[in-house]
Amino acid sequence: MAKTRSKGGKKGRNNSRKPRPNRMAKAGGNAAIAAALQWRRLLADPCTGDLAYPCYSGVDSGYLIRTVDTFSPTAAGTFTVNGNTTLDFVFAYTPSNTSTNTGFKFACTTAGGIFPSLSTDGPDNFITNAAVVRGYRPVAACLKFVPVGAIQARSGEVGTGYMPDTIDMTVSTTVSAFMSLTQRRAANGEEPHEINWLPTAADENFTTFSYISDPGCGTNFIVARGIDAKGISVTAAVVSGYVEMTTIWEWTPVVSILGVAADPKAPNPYNSQQIIASAGDIKSLLNSGVQRAVSSLGNGVAGAAMRYARRTFMGISNPSARMFGESLPRIMY
Repeated sequence: MAKTRSKGGKKGRNNSRKPRPNRMAKAGGNAAIAAALQWRRLLADPCTGDLAYPCYSGVDSGYLIRTVDTFSPTAAGTFTVNGNTTLDFVFAYTPSNTSTNTGFKFACTTAGGIFPSLSTDGPDNFITNAAVVRGYRPVAACLKFVPVGAIQARSGEVGTGYMPDTIDMTVSTTVSAFMSLTQRRAANGEEPHEINWLPTAADENFTTFSYISDPGCGTNFIVARGIDAKGISVTAAVVSGYVEMTTIWEWTPVVSILGVAADPKAPNPYNSQQIIASAGDIKSLLNSGVQRAVSSLGNGVAGAAMRYARRTFMGISNPSARMFGESLPRIMY
């Protein structure tokens, strides 16, 4: 009896392939991809994005919360009450090093003056309540400067930057030394002055109030030169604007107080490096808030000016299509 031929044409052999196992299903499938994309969107929009758990390693888990803190730079000197003046300041925010008296460093002086040192302080919010919060780690964050003075009196230049390290100053210096560290600069009020935060390997660990000075954590900073200010007394002046820190935290409770504990959870198969790498141009991820605001201006003289500024400041181009897409590389095992 003649042997039947298979569809492939070869005798006595079944060429039909067995279905290949779904590797994405192994990795958590669509749910894992959706969770990873939600965190990437949150990194790009910490102020208004939906809260999402980070793609950090380990089985650690906690609860999510968003906090917003503000700070008004003030300088000492000789001033006229309600009189106009100009100030220089630098402000650096390291979320992982946060406590009630640490987390950000700052200095402020009269325009062209010398910064003698950086002062250290911290926000007063839910996450710094050691009686309730046992451990915490940042998930996403944004640092911005918001000018509030009269537009016709507005002056100066504002620079923003990010570095995977902490900022310090061991010798007296001027604002120019700090301005050289910034990655984007614009005239005061010309565009939104904000910079997103990205995690380093050190930021993935839960920290406690007994360990708040890791130098390898991600830091956002703002440097302002010649900013309009008002005298609030004969010995002090305050910048006409404020610094705003928005942070999403994952936190664990003090069990003896709340009587609850966070359960362990399986980590997302996508790690933080894959998510950040999938965004494409990392400068677009850091400056996505500015990009969105500039894009919303549309056409017209102001829009054209903003688009020109976007092209020229530190070579930042239009947002990467990969950054706003809904795709991630396939995980292969």
